[in-house]
Amino acid sequence: MSFAREKVINLRLQKETGNQALSGDIPMVLIYPAHYGVGMASCGFLHLHSRINSLKTYRCERAFWPDYLRKFKFGKNVAFPVRSYESLTPINSFPLVGASLSWEYELAQLLSMLISSGIEPVAAKRDENAPLLIAGGVLSRIAPFSLAPFFDLVFPVDNEDAFIDFLETYPELHGKKEILQWASRRHNDVWAPLLDNKPPPTSFYPRNSPAITAISTPAAQFGKRILVETVKGCSRNCGFCVMSRRATGKKMEAIPAEKIFAALQPLPKAVGLVGPAVSDHPQIKEILRYLTANKVDTSLSSLRADRLDQEFVELLAHSGYKTLTIAADGSSQRIRNLISKGIFAKHLIKATKLAKQFSINRIKLFQMVVLPNETAEDLEELCELGKELSSILPLVMTISPFVPKPATPLENSTFSSKKEIKQKLKYIQKELRGKVEIKPVSWKAAAFEYYLDTTKEKGALLLLQALKENWSFAQLLRMMMNL
Repeated sequence: MSFAREKVINLRLQKETGNQALSGDIPMVLIYPAHYGVGMASCGFLHLHSRINSLKTYRCERAFWPDYLRKFKFGKNVAFPVRSYESLTPINSFPLVGASLSWEYELAQLLSMLISSGIEPVAAKRDENAPLLIAGGVLSRIAPFSLAPFFDLVFPVDNEDAFIDFLETYPELHGKKEILQWASRRHNDVWAPLLDNKPPPTSFYPRNSPAITAISTPAAQFGKRILVETVKGCSRNCGFCVMSRRATGKKMEAIPAEKIFAALQPLPKAVGLVGPAVSDHPQIKEILRYLTANKVDTSLSSLRADRLDQEFVELLAHSGYKTLTIAADGSSQRIRNLISKGIFAKHLIKATKLAKQFSINRIKLFQMVVLPNETAEDLEELCELGKELSSILPLVMTISPFVPKPATPLENSTFSSKKEIKQKLKYIQKELRGKVEIKPVSWKAAAFEYYLDTTKEKGALLLLQALKENWSFAQLLRMMMNL
């Protein structure tokens, strides 16, 4: 490792607070295959890192996507072996390598990290002396089959307790064969793709206290704040979302306010309340009142416009909010009704007016286009809404192509062509020019999500081939589309 990269890591470690002393005998590395600032804003990743080290028998370190690569590009792989942050140890030296994967692009980044570090990515080709590769995170729900060729064990998201059970049992298991046999006996909790071609059902596991981050740093994406889990799952039925009740088959579980308050003692200066549906927490106003009364800068990871009344927005303003982020998702009311979004234009307008009333500076609106049965009239309605909102407060509209996701009611919908999305985006930009700041999400990135999800193992192995042979992104997409 170069002196410059080592210096960057050491400076970051010096700025962190809340680190545990590592003293366990069993070394493990937990990888977040994105930049340090992104990984350090992941409540699940940091909570799991802390919980592993609380076992005392483990010395769990962290590794991230290398900073000298500003962002991942196909055709430009990681050039040097990846090392852990805590001891600068190459990741191929750890017997246990865990990876937290949130979305499809991170799988490409992780595979690039493995290749550069001398770890054989394909599980069936790794020998007994190779590290045991373990996957978890949201991608284990979205695209488990895309993980199958590479991982010895896959723990479905929210299966944290089962993962801890494995770590407590691991010292008694001798060799990969016994580990895989253990997994086969726990098929409802963990998946060993080498032994079984079907992943287990996703389950929510109870925890006595909310997930919370022990480590904080000013370099994290959302600044130096403690992140605390507020809800698990979602009570809504949005037809496009992998976290919805319709996709998971589970109800939302709200962490009681008193447990959140207890977990946050002593109170930090800044807190992030995280979860798929934070504003749906039945005690959310009570939580915000408590934090604002104690002058804690507070952010929420998700807000629904239909939950934002005068008291709620006033509490957000007192919590330090300068930008209010909400989602319409459907381009018109007709489309929002079709996808069961449950949001009306009146909710978005009211939220924007309240934001202005309490001196919040701007609105950020998430919007999907090219949803099933979308017409020109739907886009016209979207543009009219954009004009109305921007007449109240400055508006930033992030526009994403709709990606049909597995296990959702819309999974069999058609994914739109690049030509169609460009045409619709061009129309929106023309109609809203000078009024709304438009931030389009790349069609290529959306296409990669869709084709990796739908081509499963074949697409995943094609991705690996593309990384090894330095294909361009366009070349990989063409090959995926032909599978």
